Amino acid sequence: MSSTCEGPRKLLMSRPNIVSSIIKHLSHPSPNIRVAATWCIINWTWITCEKDEEALAERVRHLRVLGVEEKLQAMVKDSSLDVCERAKTALDQMTSLAA
Repeated sequence: MSSTCEGPRKLLMSRPNIVSSIIKHLSHPSPNIRVAATWCIINWTWITCEKDEEALAERVRHLRVLGVEEKLQAMVKDSSLDVCERAKTALDQMTSLAA
């Protein structure tokens, strides 16, 4: 649910209903839905070029305020291996920004 261009990412992140829906689906009963929601977080926290670093930092700050990092930390212990691995990837991307 994003692209490699900064514009669509910014547009998606500016829509509270979209962001809250993705966050809500991180806790969905179906592992397939949790994986899909986690892929959205991965896409939103992926950097394609250095000139987008500030925009990425802003997205990550916003996601942290909304509690996404804590949700992902809990998802690392998910019963689905796919969910666990995607959560680890998203967390790595979020924490590498702080490094």
